[in-house]
Amino acid sequence: MKVLILGSNPSAMAPRKESTLTRIERWAERLGIKYDFANVIEHHVKKESVDDVSFIRILRLTRQYDKILTLGKFPDSVLTKMKIQHYALP
Repeated sequence: MKVLILGSNPSAMAPRKESTLTRIERWAERLGIKYDFANVIEHHVKKESVDDVSFIRILRLTRQYDKILTLGKFPDSVLTKMKIQHYALP
């Protein structure tokens, strides 16, 4: 099964020891899940806006996966708007 985890946008901060990706890796390893990670916005923004989302890119990307998990409200709202089935995580 191909799993995609979608976040909002890249952080402006340098990666740190307990970053989101580190926690996701640890969680997925414990569950035995292999996954890919992407953001709905490809570049860092101070405030997320649908104007920054490439809907064509998201559509092409998500078609490749059996299950999609979203991290946070913004990626959830984007996929809901696009009518793409997914599981929203807080």
